[in-house]
Amino acid sequence: MRLLTFLIVTLLFLQHSVVAQTGNGANDRFRGMWEYGKAGETDKVHAKLHIAGVQDHILYPAKLTLTVNEYTSTCYLLLAKKSIRQLAIGSQRNIIEETPFTAGASMHQFNGVFDLSADRSGGGFLTINRLRYSQVKLRNQKKDKPDARHATTATLLFNFLENDAVRFTKTSDSAWDEPAVFDILHSPYSGFYYGKRDTFGVKSLTGVTKFSGKHTGIVSASVNGRTIFDHAYARDKRIVNEIKLDTGANLIALFVEEYGKKPAQTVQMDLDFYTHQTALHFADKKDDRATFILLPVTYFGPIDTASPKLNNLKLMMEQMVQNRETIYYYPDTDGQQVSVNEDVQRKLLREATVVGNMTATSREVLLGLWDDAVEDGDSISLNINGTWVVQGMPVLKRPQFISVKLNAGVNKIIFIADNQGSIIPNTSMLEIIDERQRKSYKINTDYFQNNLINILYELPPGKGSP
Repeated sequence: MRLLTFLIVTLLFLQHSVVAQTGNGANDRFRGMWEYGKAGETDKVHAKLHIAGVQDHILYPAKLTLTVNEYTSTCYLLLAKKSIRQLAIGSQRNIIEETPFTAGASMHQFNGVFDLSADRSGGGFLTINRLRYSQVKLRNQKKDKPDARHATTATLLFNFLENDAVRFTKTSDSAWDEPAVFDILHSPYSGFYYGKRDTFGVKSLTGVTKFSGKHTGIVSASVNGRTIFDHAYARDKRIVNEIKLDTGANLIALFVEEYGKKPAQTVQMDLDFYTHQTALHFADKKDDRATFILLPVTYFGPIDTASPKLNNLKLMMEQMVQNRETIYYYPDTDGQQVSVNEDVQRKLLREATVVGNMTATSREVLLGLWDDAVEDGDSISLNINGTWVVQGMPVLKRPQFISVKLNAGVNKIIFIADNQGSIIPNTSMLEIIDERQRKSYKINTDYFQNNLINILYELPPGKGSP
């Protein structure tokens, strides 16, 4: 009877563990404070894992604090929802704070998944299931021989980080809410890499995945939290799975279930969206021993797949007009200039941070601008080569486009924050598309600084002014 009661409680707990699609979802059972051990115990690890609310369907930024005797360290993590009861641990290499000495506790071995379970009282706990570990090496900040106390602390720390039996008990439902949450979600543009790649633009809502090369291992994948395939063997090159995207921003996650012969030899998943192809693999050093890789994918609308051009800008804009999407033009096709007041002119004088430099392969380029996080009321103004193209343009979840005909030489595109929305600062994603390439940049402006992108366009030999 007790066993039956326990099973019923467990099933009810897991049923209510479905994560809501907003950061403040009432049914989000992962968010909150989780603890291992007790504070103040001698020669024992006390760990606190503070998890933020869910974002982008599956993402959970988190802060891990470890205390052993006099030693304390803090690091940031990005966790990804793998299933209704599992959070995968992402790639990270950065300990934010470590005192009073450096134990050299590389977080490589802190990988695998957190498994959500219920105890008999209905409370929750997270148990770590590992994949593979690396060895912790002891380093002293002064590079001298560490004393025995420090060596003991490092050993205790290593045993914790590579221990399968670590179980965190939930102590609070309060979500982690610090500025670092924003930085983690906007990796890699915020400086650190947590497993999230640069945004990849496609023109088809459907694509396929397949495995290639001599890679091994077992992996799963999802798009926007929907399963693409589950526990697939990388050696089976015959498996082809279809991907269906949503319009606008998408997030593809590739999860490791079992490493190959080496972590770096674990799977290469090719993604083919007909006109655009890319691949995800764990060969990069930054993904060594990671449990997942994330690929943001943005859909920019249909194209004629028979077109010989990689990016047929004319066709793209024709289809945007048919879809009643707004396109801004520089120079304005009607010769009209945007009226400017003195306040807007003063904004142009703010200090400008260069966020990108590129060489265009065609005179005409297309700028796509959108909010890849939370649509929070941001608006921007855009100045190109001293001319105002648009003012007070709201930054939306769906991309908006600006057609630019470049001048010969360097073209300066300045992004100016009109406000900072409900989430400071004013942020957005920008993709620049010419006939042969697409490049993505993170736009991050506020009341003190603008963003500047330089685009160099060189006239073909023998050509005059465009």
